[in-house]
This record gives sequence, C-alpha cells and structure tokens, in this order.
Amino acid sequence: MTDIRERLVASMQHMRRSPLRLLAVAVLAVIIFAALVVVMYNVEPDHSFEVTCMQAQGREGNLVVVPGDGILQPTVEVVVAVVDEEGAAVANATVKITGIEDGPSVTTDSQGMANLSFVALLEAEEDVRHVGVKVSKSNFKTFSNDRLVTIVRT
Repeated sequence: MTDIRERLVASMQHMRRSPLRLLAVAVLAVIIFAALVVVMYNVEPDHSFEVTCMQAQGREGNLVVVPGDGILQPTVEVVVAVVDEEGAAVANATVKITGIEDGPSVTTDSQGMANLSFVALLEAEEDVRHVGVKVSKSNFKTFSNDRLVTIVRT
C-alpha cells in the first residue's frame, strides 16, 4: 500500500515538472467527457407510452361539462390509463397534470391506472379549456399531451 502511495506521489511531482504531460491529461479528460455526453444524448429509451383519459367526472371519456357564468373553478377528477406500445399496463409511471397552476402528480398503480383530482380555472371569457398530461418513467420516452381533458362551459 505504501509502495502505491509513493509511486503516486512521485508521479504527481513529475507531472508538476512536466507541463506537457499535465496538458495531455487535461485534453484526454475533456475528450472522455465529450464522448460520454455524446453517448448519453444518443441513447434512445426502449419503450413508449400510450395514455388515455378513461373517465372525467365519473363519466367515460375526457369531456367535463361545467354550467355557470363568470369565473369558474371546478374540481375535476380524472382516471388515466397508461400502457406501453404493446398494450401492457405500466406500473409506477409518474403522471403529472399540465396546463394548470400546481398540477398534481401521482404514480400509476399495478394496472397502469392513475386517479387525479385538480382545480381548473375557467376565466369569464373562456368557454373551453384544455388540460394536459406528462407521463414519465425510466427506460420510457416521456409522453406529453396538451389536450388530455377538455373542460366546456354550458
């Protein structure tokens, strides 16, 4: 162990005396780092998602009908199904509601289902509002849909 330490110290002292060696080590480190970055950006995830809004407000589909005038803030409850490209349920995927402030985030269960509840703001001049979803899991391509749920004023 002492021999290795002594050799390492001697090597470091020699490097201080030889700036070209130090420069070569720095260049080699930059090349290795660049290669790792290229590999990381070129690796494609193995799987992709298919995401469906199964229910909105207890009804089949993705449509939420809200009666009223002025500013409305309905609480919306949706059930989302997440499957892979072969139709198999994807458990433990993160499902996040997008397009609203503080959109909730939940994890799918063993059947690939996620139950989400959120408050959507429908401004006085808005008759239609779309709410989106973002689904992610390691080894999967991130899924985004800006129109998972449609909220309509009647």
